[in-house]
Amino acid sequence: MAEDYRSVDELHEEATLVVEGRARSVEEIEHAGVPYELVTFSVTGVLEGARPNEEVVVRQLDERVDGLPSPMLEGHEYLLFLRPFELQQGKETGQWGVVSPGQWALEGDAWVTSVESSDLGTIPSTLNRSEADRLLGPSAPT
Repeated sequence: MAEDYRSVDELHEEATLVVEGRARSVEEIEHAGVPYELVTFSVTGVLEGARPNEEVVVRQLDERVDGLPSPMLEGHEYLLFLRPFELQQGKETGQWGVVSPGQWALEGDAWVTSVESSDLGTIPSTLNRSEADRLLGPSAPT
């Protein structure tokens, strides 16, 4: 999931699901020598895409990598741009991956990214809820 998306339009085009919710649990795993975290994410709102179950499992790298969001923390709320996670092209795992850098954590009443501003292009580092709705366009619920 380490593409170089530099605008909200690019994130939106690549994501099949945009949700907000809470990281309920985090499990550390390893696959082919790469450390991952499986985050069980409780969905509280769907801004784009078909509503999934009340929970989705998000797979992310278990380390800080330049240009990518920091790993999610259990109990924190996030806004996520997601697409199905595949270990092999065309073979879905039932898990989701963040269309990076499409991950913001809720801080107060705003969504804030952990990605360095130099890696964001025109993607805002902070969004309030109305800005997120506006950026997602007319298909986002109000």
